[in-house]
Amino acid sequence: MRVYDIYLKYKKLQMYKKFNINKYMCDIENPLNIDSTCRFIHKGIGVIIAPSCKIGKHCTIYQYTTIGGRDTPGDKAPVIGNNVTIYSYCCILGNIYIGDNSIIGAYSLVLDNIPENSIAYGIPARVIKKNEGTVE
Repeated sequence: MRVYDIYLKYKKLQMYKKFNINKYMCDIENPLNIDSTCRFIHKGIGVIIAPSCKIGKHCTIYQYTTIGGRDTPGDKAPVIGNNVTIYSYCCILGNIYIGDNSIIGAYSLVLDNIPENSIAYGIPARVIKKNEGTVE
């Protein structure tokens, strides 16, 4: 591959990133550990995900959601389990774990771990219901 071809490929990637941020107002970094079955509702408008975040299988993320670390040195990004639904305008911050089959309500600020099969809502988010079975 010629140097000019590599340069064009680099410029094209930069253009796609700029297009992605300007058109859909989202910032999803490239080396992200996310499963291919994850769904972004409304084209992922306003979604911001830290590059060190891990997202499980069959997750659904609605618009204007922020998933990342806090502003403290050495803080890690969240780990999202399988089959998790995150509704609009949520902030999930810090070194926390969202359990499998959980639901995070709209406008929630999640700063603590959420157990499996739970529904969490509020600022800061707290578990308001715990399902005994799995959500199908």
